[in-house]
Amino acid sequence: MGKAACSIRAALAGGMTAWLACYAHAAPEMIVLSSATYDSGAEDKAYALTIDGNGNIFIAGNSGNDYLFVKYNKNLQPSLPQVYSNGRSGNVPGGIAVDGFGNIVVAGMEGGPTASQDYLVLKYSPDFATLLSSASYDGGFYDRATAVIMDEQSNVYMTGFSNDGATDRFYTMKYDSLLNQVAAAAFDSGDMDQAYAMAFSGSDIIVAGVTRTGGTDDDIRLVRYDRDLNYLPPSVTFNSGGGDMAVGAAVDSAGNVIVTARRVGTDPDFLTLKYDSTLSTLISSAVYDSGGADTPKGLAVDSADNIIVTGFTNNGGALDFFTIKYDSSLNILSTAAYDGGLADIANAVSADPDDNVVIAGQSYGLTDNFFTVKYNASPRITSVSPLYIGETANVTFTGRGLLADTVVSFADPAISTGTYSFDSGQITLSVTPAASVTLGGATVTVTNSNGEQFTNASLARTRLRRVIPAFAPAATAITALTELGNISVSVPAYSFTVQETLTLYTEEAGGDAQQVGEALFIAGTPSSVSLASMTVTLRYAPADLGGYPEASLSIGYYDPAAGWV
Repeated sequence: MGKAACSIRAALAGGMTAWLACYAHAAPEMIVLSSATYDSGAEDKAYALTIDGNGNIFIAGNSGNDYLFVKYNKNLQPSLPQVYSNGRSGNVPGGIAVDGFGNIVVAGMEGGPTASQDYLVLKYSPDFATLLSSASYDGGFYDRATAVIMDEQSNVYMTGFSNDGATDRFYTMKYDSLLNQVAAAAFDSGDMDQAYAMAFSGSDIIVAGVTRTGGTDDDIRLVRYDRDLNYLPPSVTFNSGGGDMAVGAAVDSAGNVIVTARRVGTDPDFLTLKYDSTLSTLISSAVYDSGGADTPKGLAVDSADNIIVTGFTNNGGALDFFTIKYDSSLNILSTAAYDGGLADIANAVSADPDDNVVIAGQSYGLTDNFFTVKYNASPRITSVSPLYIGETANVTFTGRGLLADTVVSFADPAISTGTYSFDSGQITLSVTPAASVTLGGATVTVTNSNGEQFTNASLARTRLRRVIPAFAPAATAITALTELGNISVSVPAYSFTVQETLTLYTEEAGGDAQQVGEALFIAGTPSSVSLASMTVTLRYAPADLGGYPEASLSIGYYDPAAGWV
């Protein structure tokens, strides 16, 4: 499916402005792994989700006037739904989090005793079995919690906005594990300020939302606090030239802060921004525009630092789920759409421990129902067992996003493949590198059925092994081709008193030596005690010497106790 996408770059010209460059992009469609619908018979709307370390999925929403919670296992099989009812209206959850003990915290709002709305935070034991504690905050007017996170000590942080009788302001609170209030912080620009997302950034907390400037224009606002909710200036605003409102925040493995926002020009679009950890530099950005109304609602980052944005689109018909996955540079990797036939609104996204993408929202039938869908992770290999030159061996590929129909291929045509098997996300493939294959790295690509690919040139390593008989009466010469040319190992006669298998492979030498040639590892089975009698010839490229005198080069081996010898 062809998609329209835009990049956006910010410049300073008296204030923050932006320009857009649009291009067409055909992206692979994500693969549906499973989906689930929950229908209580009333109006059920899912607003927030979180996933624990075992892949269990926790969803918070409402059913009529009550909070509704559903837990699924990683295969989207549900446990018994739970309802929280306080007899009031206006019960809407904003966020959900789970701690290391499996306890679950939900933050949102509830109808106050009068006509007001209040913050509400609920803490449950695992599986929503028992309501352990609750707390509320009443600023006197309209108060709505929109996001919640927990730290390693199970302290609870939630944010949203509170009206002081004149205008809204960011209002962020910290509770201990028993939901005793520890700290609170308000951010007020002097006009309307509403927070919709938060995330940990190292020891800091990022709160993201919208600020209205001059009474007319909405801008993205980012505020940073320490863990005690002390404000860390300055706050950051972003103005694309239209109305902008941040709805999701996340942090990648390098500490960069990712924000997704609704950008309103002629129609709303997905806008995603990537800042450094201090919010001082806008690193990259992207806009998605289907040509209709596109409304983002949630953001997640997976373990590969891919960025996932979900929401819904309306391109001349009913509302549909829409999800887009970017790489860490905000290039589109894949997209996903779900059309149940009527109104389908995605509100939340998270990546599970295997980097599969889970989306939750509501799909309208006779009433609104919870709808949850799980998509495949982008393919990625993290380890490959050795390949042996001139031999056929079963090679195991381990990673994420590998499926039963994932195809494995090698760039070198002299590496052929055979029998294939798949089990629990792991591929085993019969591989035969011809005798002409180079010793070292072999470029391998894995491709899923939707066209998503991952290529790596260092994980798959070729090795060469030779059997040396016991008391061999003649010297044995082993020669292998590397990127720098042939290298050789000469084993004198009568070197081993038992049959020995020598395996040669190349890797980076590491340590404190400056490597200018091949680093050759020689492993012996069952022992390597006689390796000192071998003659080893390695290659180097003169261009790699960097002016070092060629006559002063040396060859060494690494001893774990003595270092380089």
